Amino acid sequence: MKEEKTWSNKYGILGNRYVLEKELGSGASSTVYKVKDIWNNNKEYALKLFNKNEEEFINEIKKEIRINKKISEANSPFFIKYITSSVGYLIKEETKELKSYIIFELGSKGSVINFIINKKEGLDEKNCKLIFAKILLIVKTLHRLGICHRDLKLDNILFGDNYQLKLCDFGFSVIIPKDKNGKAKKIKGQYGTPQFTAPEIHKNVPYNGEKVDIFSLGVILFNLRTCKFGFTSTKDNDLYDYIKKKNIPGYWSKLKTFLNLEGLSEEFMNLFIKMVAYNPKERPTIEEIYNDEWMKEIKDLNEEEFEKYEQDLIKELRAIEDINNS
Repeated sequence: MKEEKTWSNKYGILGNRYVLEKELGSGASSTVYKVKDIWNNNKEYALKLFNKNEEEFINEIKKEIRINKKISEANSPFFIKYITSSVGYLIKEETKELKSYIIFELGSKGSVINFIINKKEGLDEKNCKLIFAKILLIVKTLHRLGICHRDLKLDNILFGDNYQLKLCDFGFSVIIPKDKNGKAKKIKGQYGTPQFTAPEIHKNVPYNGEKVDIFSLGVILFNLRTCKFGFTSTKDNDLYDYIKKKNIPGYWSKLKTFLNLEGLSEEFMNLFIKMVAYNPKERPTIEEIYNDEWMKEIKDLNEEEFEKYEQDLIKELRAIEDINNS
């Protein structure tokens, strides 16, 4: 009992129920912890603990809760489920402070980016296509719910117990408004992570929600394949200026001076460039991406072949996990 008290004082108990076990990640406005529910057989969850409680910020939290409820009510296996939210006292190092929090199911195997980083290189084309096809399906399902994510990145795509992919962190997400004819309206707001953010967001002009997510998917694609970035930002960036000005040969020539492009297929490079086009109207739809020449190897698989691809990938992921845990 004494050991538990010492451990709890170090990591914190929220509302006398959730014990903070360890930090999973943090951002400007919140920190995500792995927690155990001591009222429910020590079941583990992810807890997003907000750093601010100002009135303006509370409205943002309420918006995030509404979106998470909408997503969870859709009962899709593709998203991290919202469990509950509240405001409670965080007791840590003998201090007591009122904090807002949201509880989610735990992505037990961690984020996709951690696997890529621990692998120390990108995925080969076959496994990259397989994971990317699954990510496309997740985002397509999100868009069908009328939601734009606005912070798509491999940090926000998690592996569950059986290595199923799940999307999380809808803090920057927005329900896309529609006009009287049911057509999606443009949205506003400078949200996202710089490396993944479409140029129209940086310009702070109204934009198409689905097209900014497509841009982020393009960066994710490059991340998966190379474990690197094709550019650091779309704002004041020499590399992205080549794409903006449609000097694509110049872009690849400049990029290969500091990044090994060996093994990248022409089809892969073409798809990436289309997805991160400066003009959002030139970016493909999710359906067009799935039907792209680069995706043909996956699209043409029958059910048995797809399952074999999937099992081979899971074996590789388990091997990476075993190395990390050893």
